[in-house]
Amino acid sequence: MRNELKEMILSIEDNNPKEIDDINDVVKWIDSDVKIYREAKPNTPNKHLSTFFVVINKDKNKIVLVHHKLAKAWVPAGGHVEIDEDPLVTVSREAKEELGIEAEFVTEKPIFLNSKEVGENHIDVNLWFALIYDENKYMKYDDLEFHDVRWFDFDNLPENSEINLPRFLEKLGKYF
Repeated sequence: MRNELKEMILSIEDNNPKEIDDINDVVKWIDSDVKIYREAKPNTPNKHLSTFFVVINKDKNKIVLVHHKLAKAWVPAGGHVEIDEDPLVTVSREAKEELGIEAEFVTEKPIFLNSKEVGENHIDVNLWFALIYDENKYMKYDDLEFHDVRWFDFDNLPENSEINLPRFLEKLGKYF
C-alpha cells in the first residue's frame, strides 16, 4: 500500500512551496520504515495518515463544514486512515458514518495535502478529497462528534474554519 500511497501523493498538482515541501516530506516519511497508520487514539504513532473530504453542492458554489467538538472549529469532515486502507475507502466510510451520505468523488485523486500538528506530539498528514452532494438532500451528521453541519458559500467561510480551506478551494477550481 505504501507505493500506492506514494503515487497518490505524487499525483497532487501544485506550485505552492509549502505544499511542495509537505509532499516531499510525506513521500520520504512513507518511504521510511516508520508506522504511518494510527493504531491507537489519539496519537499512536504520533504522525499518521488522515483524510478530509469537502462536500460541494452540484452548483459548485457551496461547501459543507462540520463544527467539530474537539477541534472547536468549522472543518471539513474526515477521518483517520485504517491500517493498509486505501484513502478512498476511508473517505467513503467516513462520509457514511459522519454525514450519512454516499461518496461521489469529484476526482479519485487527492486535491491537496498538508501536515498539521493537531495536539501535543500529534501530527495528521491530511489527504484532501472533494465530494459532490445535492444540498437539498437530507444529511444526518454524527452529533457525538459535531455540534452542527452547515452549507457555506465559497466566499463566505466562517472565521474559525480550517486555515487551509481557501487554498483547497483555489485548487478545486481546476476541476470545474
